[in-house]
Amino acid sequence: MPKRVAISDIHGCQRSFQRLIDRLNLQEGDHLYLLGDYIDRGPHVKEVMDYLFQLQKAKFEVTMLRGNHEQLLLDSIKDAQTHALWVKVGGYATLSSFGVSKAEDIPSEYLEFFDSLSYYVDLPDYYLVHGGFNLTLEDPFDDPWSMMNLRDFYVDDTFLQGRQIVRGHVPTMLSKIQEDLKKEDAPIITIDNGCVYSEVWGLGNLLAYDMDKKSLIMQPYIDGDTL
Repeated sequence: MPKRVAISDIHGCQRSFQRLIDRLNLQEGDHLYLLGDYIDRGPHVKEVMDYLFQLQKAKFEVTMLRGNHEQLLLDSIKDAQTHALWVKVGGYATLSSFGVSKAEDIPSEYLEFFDSLSYYVDLPDYYLVHGGFNLTLEDPFDDPWSMMNLRDFYVDDTFLQGRQIVRGHVPTMLSKIQEDLKKEDAPIITIDNGCVYSEVWGLGNLLAYDMDKKSLIMQPYIDGDTL
């Protein structure tokens, strides 16, 4: 049976990410879903991006979503205050990795890639998203900001229609993630274990979520010192 696997919040942890992909041993017919925040904070952002470009040519299928950090980078090109904020929340690592001082100096193929990313995936049994959904709106899918940035939100059966939401964005203790996976009816599964925060107890793993086995594959952070 083909695998369906979701990973989120790589944040420049290229060695950890590649090791995890190698361990998954994805084959033709498998589907890898990446839920955003590929950049910032970690030491190997450009290497992550170049590896993502390689994965687009793999024999398995890859779907990539947009995270708030990709959007913040794009917004920072247009506004100096936003650029200062982006640098403060992790953009410094991206600039350093690309060897530039401003977001606009990152090569255009990377910027165009970020701008091409979708906000969510709708599957028969899952919604995949980086952040969350704003159910106070008539159409939650018409709110890109929430799909990238929401941390806390409620959902109901009318919206879910039998699905679960798999998302990243919020670094979550491994014990909490594992506890949620034990609940068959858990409406929201957060798979961000803060890989880049390897010095914080309970964090520091890059997680792959097997969407059919409903199990985790854990890869500890192996990228060295963060910037």
